[in-house]
Amino acid sequence: MLIYLIDKTKQLSRRQKQSLMMSADVILLSFALWISLSLRLSNLWPLQYWIANWWVLLLIPLLSIPLFIHYGLYRAVLKYMGYQVIVATVKAVTLASLCLGTLLMFLRDIYFPRSTIIIFWFVSILIIIASRYVMKSILYLKEPIKKPIGLYGAGEAGSQAINILRSSSEYLPVALFD
Repeated sequence: MLIYLIDKTKQLSRRQKQSLMMSADVILLSFALWISLSLRLSNLWPLQYWIANWWVLLLIPLLSIPLFIHYGLYRAVLKYMGYQVIVATVKAVTLASLCLGTLLMFLRDIYFPRSTIIIFWFVSILIIIASRYVMKSILYLKEPIKKPIGLYGAGEAGSQAINILRSSSEYLPVALFD
C-alpha cells in the first residue's frame, strides 16, 4: 500500500506536487502553532485559548504560504534540494513570525502569550524542513544504483561529459583517463 502511494506521488505532475506540499504546509504550520502554545502553557490541549483565538490558526498559513512561494520553497525540486531550502525556510518563517507578532501586539484585546511566537518560529522551522527531507527520503530512497564508469579523454569535452553524467540516473563517473 505504501509503495503504491509513493509510486502514485512520483507520477503526479509538478503542479499537483506543489499543491500537495502547500496543503501539507497549511496543516503543519497550524500544528506547529498548536504545539508552540502547548509547550508555552505546558498543556497539550489548551482549548480555552483556541476557542477565543481560533483565527490565529487560520492566519498563520495565510501569512506563511505567500512567503514560502516568494522564497521559492515550492519551486525547489525535492530530489535535488540542498541548503538553499533551509535558508529560504528560515527567512520565510522569520518574516511570518514577525508579522504575526506585530499583529498580536496591535490587538491587545486578546490574550495570546507572545512568547508562543518565538517557540513557533523554532518549531515551524524544524517541522517544515523535516517534512521536506522526510518526503525526499521516502520518494527517492529506492533510486536505481548508478553504474560506475571511467571516461577516456580530458579537456573541455571531458568536463562537460562528467557534468552531464553526474546528473544522469544511469551512470556515475568515477575515473578520467587521459
